[in-house]
Amino acid sequence: MEETWTCPFCNATSVLDDAMMQKDTSELHLENSEGMKELVTVWTVCPYENCRRVSLSCYLYEIILDPSDTGFPKRDRLIRKWNLVPGY
Repeated sequence: MEETWTCPFCNATSVLDDAMMQKDTSELHLENSEGMKELVTVWTVCPYENCRRVSLSCYLYEIILDPSDTGFPKRDRLIRKWNLVPGY
């Protein structure tokens, strides 16, 4: 999946593909008072040779079980986003 992205270090805008970013997902299924959650981490490497810096962002989502569908958890609304590298 391609998406437009601006490097937080060199401010260059580019179209990223899967070779320039790595996404990982973790789901919280433990019994708690706030419900199930999904954490998505995204590592991105600037494609420009004069930069090639790494950024890291995390996204926290609510997840729901849809009994009318497959019964598997589905990503719902975005709760919060963090830009960890760089830290702003």
